[in-house]
Amino acid sequence: MKKSLVILLSAVLVLSVLSACTKKQGATGDVPKKVTIGNQIGICPNAIAIAEGWLTEALGTEVDIVYFDAGRDVIAAMASGSIDIGQVGSPPASLAVANGVPCQVFYIQTITGETSSLIVRNNLGIKDAQGLKGRRIATTFSSISHYGLMKYLEINNVNPKDVDIIDMRAGEILAAFLRGNIDGAFTWDPVVAQMKQNSGVMLTSSRELADRGYPIVDVDIVRTEFAVRYPHLVSAYIRAMDRAVALYRNDPKKAGDAMARHTGMTAGECLEQAAGSVWLTVEEQMSMRWAGASALGKTMYDTAMFLYEQGDLSQKPYIETFQNAVNGRYLDSYTGK
Repeated sequence: MKKSLVILLSAVLVLSVLSACTKKQGATGDVPKKVTIGNQIGICPNAIAIAEGWLTEALGTEVDIVYFDAGRDVIAAMASGSIDIGQVGSPPASLAVANGVPCQVFYIQTITGETSSLIVRNNLGIKDAQGLKGRRIATTFSSISHYGLMKYLEINNVNPKDVDIIDMRAGEILAAFLRGNIDGAFTWDPVVAQMKQNSGVMLTSSRELADRGYPIVDVDIVRTEFAVRYPHLVSAYIRAMDRAVALYRNDPKKAGDAMARHTGMTAGECLEQAAGSVWLTVEEQMSMRWAGASALGKTMYDTAMFLYEQGDLSQKPYIETFQNAVNGRYLDSYTGK
């Protein structure tokens, strides 16, 4: 592993997935007619699993993949009961848990790196956070990128009020950038790569923020009712993700081709972006057990406090809520431990 990735991984070693609660296991032969999964197109293990068709194979039933523009949309779908499993960044996951959405965090997709970045227009001469003052910067509120943007400004002592920050869906950001309606955006791939291809330069990324002590994680959440009834399917889903991580490590070319089919980017672009994040095997996620408490839960609590201070939460969150929401028993089940 490259030195930079070692630094990033060290910064997030405390992001552990622990068994925070024990649920009554359903019958292992019980399988629904269909499992609905909420997904966001990006560079992570599920991109490979979906492209290769492994989820239907692993779960043994029909799998319907529903695509969303942002994590907040995934959370809304889970709250309504229209999806069973969803991929979100840690900020929207924290928002869901704090608001009482009945879900559990059960798997880390990636430790986010340069796949989530702040891109600005090259001809503006912006070199640092101070250069953002008076500029029009887009991001998707309550997302990993919104969190990253606000933390970047905080670290560099820039008052957010001095920057014209606008809420914009990821799917709208590239067009706004090309039209010149915005000076830059903190967003995620494939939009990041597309902005770079159109005279955009990276000012910072989630990778840099992780090195500064503010890691951002892409996680999978599961509807609690579904998890209680079908715990074996949650473990089967993890099996498909772990298979994807193994393919990425052992056959990058094949993994890159799969991600390209899923994202519309080239295989080279996918592998370049994947190298900027950290993908963890199940064994690695299980080994990150720290001091008998969930540090991932603590990270989500810290994120929720940020959202509370931003006015996105009406009530102050409690750390126990997040530690109880992080459930690693499905990792144990997957490995037979």
